Amino acid sequence: LIFLSFNSPNSNINSLKKYIDSMETLINQAGDLLEAEQKQKWEQLKEQHHWNYIKSDIKDLVQETCDGADHLKHVVADLKTLGRSSTSPELISVDSCVRSALNVLTHQLKTHVHVKAELGSCAPQLLIRPQIIQALVNILHNAGQAITENGEILISTSDQDPYSVITIEDNGPGIPEQQQARIFDAYFTTKDSQEGSGLGLAIVQDILHKHRGDIRYSTGSHWGGACFTLRLQGAPDE
Repeated sequence: LIFLSFNSPNSNINSLKKYIDSMETLINQAGDLLEAEQKQKWEQLKEQHHWNYIKSDIKDLVQETCDGADHLKHVVADLKTLGRSSTSPELISVDSCVRSALNVLTHQLKTHVHVKAELGSCAPQLLIRPQIIQALVNILHNAGQAITENGEILISTSDQDPYSVITIEDNGPGIPEQQQARIFDAYFTTKDSQEGSGLGLAIVQDILHKHRGDIRYSTGSHWGGACFTLRLQGAPDE
């Protein structure tokens, strides 16, 4: 992964907002300085160039740009977290890791998959954050590849003492029953050899074991596709 050092352009965007407000005030007040006949021509000119639409639309465009810059800032931060080699546990909730994983995969999933997140895990756990994000990215990436169009992914979290539980379900084809017993074996893959290494779910299982938990596969209750349930208690505080 290549990470970019990037500063949010929001300060420039905020300045642009002020300039637009000043421009709107200037144009409106300009008409008040004109004689009646000139003012009528001024209003006609504004209408000819769709000024009322432009002044409304430009504010929406600036706000969308600002929102996009904020999102990009979070994506870059989450990619940096994912690339960290740290193995030190942090006291955090699994919900924050889910949000980071979804940020990382936004571009891949948004074209053909609708993701719904129902996050309800509040209990903090000692988690190795980059590893949990990696585990979630692996599963969500697999789900995205299994779905060709009109995809649905539901990711939910809950606290079930002593575990934090994450469930990821999709409306893809699922995994054939005869292959389910091997999906966590290293180098076993249900994909084309050019698409999968067979290590993704084995890595996820190893991460869950390090967090004193497990991962289970089942047929989803919503769409009959793949459903993975991850349980973790947190990494030992070494």
